Amino acid sequence: MGLPVRKFVAATNRNRVITDYIQTGIYETKSSVTTASNAMDVGAPSNYERLMYLYGGDPEQIRADIESFSFNDENTIQAIRDVYRQTSYLLDPHGAVSYLALREFLNNNNEEFGSGSGIFLETAHSKKFAGPVKKAVPLIAFSHDISGKKLEKISLENNFQKLKDFIINLSS
Repeated sequence: MGLPVRKFVAATNRNRVITDYIQTGIYETKSSVTTASNAMDVGAPSNYERLMYLYGGDPEQIRADIESFSFNDENTIQAIRDVYRQTSYLLDPHGAVSYLALREFLNNNNEEFGSGSGIFLETAHSKKFAGPVKKAVPLIAFSHDISGKKLEKISLENNFQKLKDFIINLSS
């Protein structure tokens, strides 16, 4: 859609097989470790095969396009807490790991990217991860029940300006 992406950032929790591969060029599967960001609890990621296919197995080409960072549960909980205190937005644990990776990338690449910005994606509503979220923000109350709500789907054509306008209009 024309989005000017200069670099991708792969965010992982303690299950850092992809991070280790990108940093060292050595792929080694491991037993997964349970974390607060459980959708990332993978010791043999299928993304590895996708990377090999897309990049013809060339780790240098992968490193040219992708950097990867790994964070533990303490980092994740602290990020949820910090973002909530600063913005009143409640991250889910997976979004917190992504936020941390983007922040780390921008901090490490300030000279190249300056005050550039990035996008990180959430995977779920924070209510789905009440344990880790309440650990980060103990007084949070999930007061609204979304069960029984009507699902609304919106189709957009493959057009960056229309997507941008849609997102901007969500907040108004």
